[in-house]
Amino acid sequence: MNRKLICFLAILILIFYLSTRDAECYVPKIISYKRIVVSLSTIPSRIQNINKVIESILQSDIQPDLIYLNIPKISKKENKPYSIPANLHPKVFVNIVEEDYGPITKLYPTLLKETDDDTIIICVDDDKEYDKKLIPYLVNYSHKYPDSCICVSGWNYFNLFFVLVPYFNIRPVGKIDILQCYLGVLYKRKFFKNLHNLTELMSHKMCFTTDDITISKFLEKEKIDIIAVRKKFNHKDIETSIKLGDYNLKNNQWVKCINEIK
Repeated sequence: MNRKLICFLAILILIFYLSTRDAECYVPKIISYKRIVVSLSTIPSRIQNINKVIESILQSDIQPDLIYLNIPKISKKENKPYSIPANLHPKVFVNIVEEDYGPITKLYPTLLKETDDDTIIICVDDDKEYDKKLIPYLVNYSHKYPDSCICVSGWNYFNLFFVLVPYFNIRPVGKIDILQCYLGVLYKRKFFKNLHNLTELMSHKMCFTTDDITISKFLEKEKIDIIAVRKKFNHKDIETSIKLGDYNLKNNQWVKCINEIK
């Protein structure tokens, strides 16, 4: 077989191996933390599934002190109010907010409530039942990287002749440009001392549906690294008719947002 072909196949096999390999789970001798909250939001057409998400979080090997469910008075996306379930768990705090900030509503109102620098804020989406090992996994890696945002998935990009080209980091653990919240993200409240900088980024119209990019660009400006620690979890998708990621991809919103923020 041609030597160049053999080398090419070997590189492909190595890339495949690295891209599917999980990060080795870092386990500190003592896990200590002051306060952990989970934060999420939803839209009226999905709120009937919110108990499935919450129950999965409450099965976690590390229990959050509180779960914030941030609910705008009126959904901008669907132009209607919410019908909040009456049987929510006592650990759930329904945080009614005046304005719908888009997907970043899962985080921003919680930052106004939690003020201790050391508080861990874990954001999740409203369309998954999450693996019980997710929270301890993120917390463990936060001990290893105490001044970094920790996520499970994300991506990088570069400029090629004024064109933004995305690519995924194949390393099990590594710095990334853009986090992805849908698999879970860990922040610390101390990352958001300059909230006015975040609200300024939130004001960009092209970024209304791209909270991952808005938050990532904020962290970049604040010189806070985003560390992706790849792992396959047993999350379970909840069937929904609306996929925000599909909309953003179809309309190239991530490119529009990054270009507008520049």
